[in-house]
Amino acid sequence: MGLKYITARGHWYLHSWKGDLQKSGGLTTNIGLHLFDMLLWIFGEVKESTVYEHKADYATGRLVLDKADVEWELSIDENRLPEKIKKAGGKSLRLLTINDEEIEFNDGFENLHTVLYTEILKGQGIKLEQIRVLTEFLSSIRYIKK
Repeated sequence: MGLKYITARGHWYLHSWKGDLQKSGGLTTNIGLHLFDMLLWIFGEVKESTVYEHKADYATGRLVLDKADVEWELSIDENRLPEKIKKAGGKSLRLLTINDEEIEFNDGFENLHTVLYTEILKGQGIKLEQIRVLTEFLSSIRYIKK
């Protein structure tokens, strides 16, 4: 199974607090957060985690979860986007591959922060205990461990 998330960001990204590992947690936390959250929610607890590469603009690794083994890739480098997406004027690729079936979920992703914040203001947000596992996982992959 594979997860690929490429979302183009300008040069400003690496020069802002988001590009600073100490301030934002880096690419895996700042960009990967939502997709890792989805994986843990759907496929269960992390049994094993390996980070192969973790640069400011690109990161890869492997997650062994209760119900899935996932090779993941994250990037903010527009050059990594498929030509098809670039030609269509797209800036992101969100792709989950399961048993050679590709599932793109690019549409509708942009307004999720607004939806979540609205729910939080209604008192229906995510509870701290629900994000503890994700937060611990993200902390564990912040730096490459070999």
